[in-house]
Amino acid sequence: MELPVFSELNTIERELPFTLHGAAISYIQNKVYRPFGFPVYQIITTNVGSKPGKVELRNISYILEEGQALILFPEEPHSYSPQDSEWNVDWISFQGFQLADLLWKMRIQESGIYTVSDPKILHARILEATRLLQNPTLKNKFSGSALVYSLLLEGYFQFHLRQEESSLQEPAILEPALTMIKNEYHKTLSLEDLSVACGLSVQHFIRLFKTAFTLRPTEYINLLRIEKSKELLSRFSDIKISDISRLCGFNNESYFCMVFKKYEHLTPREYRMQATDNSSALGSKPEPKA
Repeated sequence: MELPVFSELNTIERELPFTLHGAAISYIQNKVYRPFGFPVYQIITTNVGSKPGKVELRNISYILEEGQALILFPEEPHSYSPQDSEWNVDWISFQGFQLADLLWKMRIQESGIYTVSDPKILHARILEATRLLQNPTLKNKFSGSALVYSLLLEGYFQFHLRQEESSLQEPAILEPALTMIKNEYHKTLSLEDLSVACGLSVQHFIRLFKTAFTLRPTEYINLLRIEKSKELLSRFSDIKISDISRLCGFNNESYFCMVFKKYEHLTPREYRMQATDNSSALGSKPEPKA
């Protein structure tokens, strides 16, 4: 068993949109009772081969088995404990002023038991989080922020509410299209290509997609493209916005700017300037001593 690792937030971290708070790998979880909830977001997952845990949430009892994750929103009363023997878990906690909006976009809209599509990916993310927290340099704290962002961006593909398991066959049918979007978002993707990949008519594909993700396929693709463009805008100040538009799958720069402002309430240029200003301000401050 590895003991949990926590971050001591400094002034710089409190200004980040996402902040890594704590994490633990292969942790022997005892009973926890929180009548006033936990102050930050938390994900707890039962490890492969472990006996399940018991969760009390909104006066309902759940069993958290391997391949599932408990996602808790801040300040929501809950309790959890081993069901009848040792309970081995991974967990990660995080916070940030942009989390609520991003989680909503990622279809993680409430506390609950979620089915995890690929537990190995989640385990790897949490393991990396513990490594970053064990060496709390300023660089690692920024890496922790990026890790939280990446983890939640994968929420589209990773997490499905357990009460929706009866309809999980629909997302499974859509998996070829999701894989195509994830790997080829920078290319022109037609509804015909995506529906053919799933063996569906265009109309049936659109209906199933909207039912599964509460978004039309084009909205989903644009959202992923915008998230990718934000990474480029923040990291590379010398790449032209027109080139970023093209690299992220937008053939028209004006359309890219319109879609970007719709989701971020800033133009790409304004977003880059803000990211540059924040980076410069952070770089000018000495790292506080532990």
